[in-house]
Amino acid sequence: MIKHNFIYKLFLAGFFGFGLLIPALSQAQITDAAVTSYKTQLEAGAVGAGLTTAEDAKNPIDPRILAGQIIKVILQVLGTYFVILVVLGGYRLIKADGDTSKIEQGKETIQKAIVGLLIILASYSLATFATKQTIQAINNAGPKTGFDQQL
Repeated sequence: MIKHNFIYKLFLAGFFGFGLLIPALSQAQITDAAVTSYKTQLEAGAVGAGLTTAEDAKNPIDPRILAGQIIKVILQVLGTYFVILVVLGGYRLIKADGDTSKIEQGKETIQKAIVGLLIILASYSLATFATKQTIQAINNAGPKTGFDQQL
C-alpha cells in the first residue's frame, strides 16, 4: 500500500510539474501597458534608492558589457585569493622551524599560487581586451588603441 501511495504522489507531482513547462499554462498574459507600468515603477524605485540616475534608468547597460565587467570582477577576486595563497605559503615557510616537510609544503603553495596568478593575469588581460573591443563594436567607433578609455 505504501508503494502504491508513493507512486501515486510521484505521478501527481510529475503531472503538475510538467504542467508548469507548458508556457500557456504557467505564465499569465501581461499586456504591454502593464509591462510599461512595471518598468516605470522599477526605474522610479532604483532612482529613489540612489542606485541609478533617471538618465541611466532610461538607457540600460548592454548585457555584453555587463558580462565582461562581471568576468573582470570574478578574475579580480580570484587574483586576490591567489595573492593570499602566496602570503600563506610565505607564512608556512617562516613557521617551518627547519622541518623539511613544512618547508616543501610552503614552497609548493607559493609555486602553485604564482602559476594561478599568471593564469588569472592572462585571463584578465584577455577579458579586458574583449570587453574593450565589444564596446568599440557597439559604439561603431573607428580603430582605437583602447588605452584612452577606462571601463
